[in-house]
Amino acid sequence: MSGHEFSVTATTDAGGATVLTCGGDVDIATVDRLAEAIDKTIGNHPAELRIELTGVPFLGSDGLRLLVRTTNRCADEGIGLHLVVSPEVRRVMEVSGVISYLPLE
Repeated sequence: MSGHEFSVTATTDAGGATVLTCGGDVDIATVDRLAEAIDKTIGNHPAELRIELTGVPFLGSDGLRLLVRTTNRCADEGIGLHLVVSPEVRRVMEVSGVISYLPLE
């Protein structure tokens, strides 16, 4: 069970990008909710997608895999992807060795 209640909301910023703002832990118990939000957003074919993870204190391996898959999918579909992360999430990305691959802001 997650230590921090997970939430995800979708908005559009002033520049027209779709923004998914996440809060709480992204782990095995919550990753499907984030995946559904990402799938729905990509299905709408936005030009830009920003995933805000600054409110995420914990990112498990399932969440990391989802972000890698999302990076690949957005590249394949011509969607600009930007990830904005908390220091804790950045550390997971560094330790796992994928930080240079992911489109961080």
